[in-house]
Amino acid sequence: FDITAVNKFAVLYKETISISYSSADTEFRDLDYPSRVEKDYYMLDLSCENTSAEEFDLYLDGVYINALLHMKNDLSVRKDYRINLDLSPGENIFTLEVKTNGETVTKEVIIEYAPKVPEIRILSVDTLEDMEIYYLVVESCDEIFTFYNGEKISQTSRRIINDDYYLYYYTVELKDKIGIIDVKNIYGQGVKKELEGMKGE
Repeated sequence: FDITAVNKFAVLYKETISISYSSADTEFRDLDYPSRVEKDYYMLDLSCENTSAEEFDLYLDGVYINALLHMKNDLSVRKDYRINLDLSPGENIFTLEVKTNGETVTKEVIIEYAPKVPEIRILSVDTLEDMEIYYLVVESCDEIFTFYNGEKISQTSRRIINDDYYLYYYTVELKDKIGIIDVKNIYGQGVKKELEGMKGE
């Protein structure tokens, strides 16, 4: 820009001053996450910082994300975020965009969701005159469907260990030599277990 001055003798002075300013891109900070999880969601923590003290906005797949904490001083702007990512079985790809004065910096987040296959355990067996009674528990991170010799059966109880881990309890009667327990989760993953008679012939 130009500065113009006139002294008392009507002498004109003109000075041109040039100031070079370049804004810094906003950068992602602390963007760490696992490549593979066994839950159907992941809480993603990250920060974004602009070292030119310019304001910016963060988007996930085009949706604006609010910051948990916004810190600004004369030198920089930093915002902290926590984002809940809903996952589907297989590879999940999310696009993060941070926008500053028309400039966009993009990062991809790739997380594979591999649901845990249910696990069947025998807790105890009661032997009666004409049958055996099996007490079973199924461990799963998801809802399940349970079949005994091809027929769907209901749990006797369910215990919630935490928000994404359950214990399902079953009681079944074994009158023949072999019984088959078949368990599938909501994604079609399953496990089978044979219950063998202990009475003998």
